[in-house]
Amino acid sequence: MRYYLLMIIGVFGLAHLDEAVAQTIKKAPRKEAAITKPDLIPSPGFCNAVNAVMRDAPNKYKNISGKQISAAFDQVLWQSKLRIPGADTPIIEFGAGLWTDFLCRLYISADRAAAFDIYGKYKDALTSCLTQRGYMGEESDQHRFWTVGGRSYRFRAITDDYAWDTSVPIITIRYDSTDYPPKKYYVDLAIWGLERN
Repeated sequence: MRYYLLMIIGVFGLAHLDEAVAQTIKKAPRKEAAITKPDLIPSPGFCNAVNAVMRDAPNKYKNISGKQISAAFDQVLWQSKLRIPGADTPIIEFGAGLWTDFLCRLYISADRAAAFDIYGKYKDALTSCLTQRGYMGEESDQHRFWTVGGRSYRFRAITDDYAWDTSVPIITIRYDSTDYPPKKYYVDLAIWGLERN
């Protein structure tokens, strides 16, 4: 019973983090991704860049943190010196002293079908990159969000006893809309790092 209760709490907690990621990306000053050749997505070097970000997660992304963008009581945003090929300027979020996340927008378009197709391509690329590292993926509908059929695909590592490994980052690829009624659709990448000490 305790196991199922923890799973339910975890699911609601991750849904809350999904919302926090979307709001952070929306508020941060940034240059929108300018994707001109969707047939080339993901760009060469995508997996290597994701792996490089993940390697710095235990260090709270200090090696790739660049210029500070903003600071508030419970949140500090930094530009990342490491970019994901094809994405906009990524940011690193320190939140309430509890988490450190790497966030970037991979694609944005007024074409809903094109954005959903890009989401699928990035999801497949991440599946290929991460399964060899012991990660498994799970897809969920975005109940709250504006897009009909909005999706989030979360990758988490599995330990030898098939429990979730909480010592490594969680990676999420997400497809949704920027507003209501929908005008633009986006694909975001979030690499949720470890807790800050």
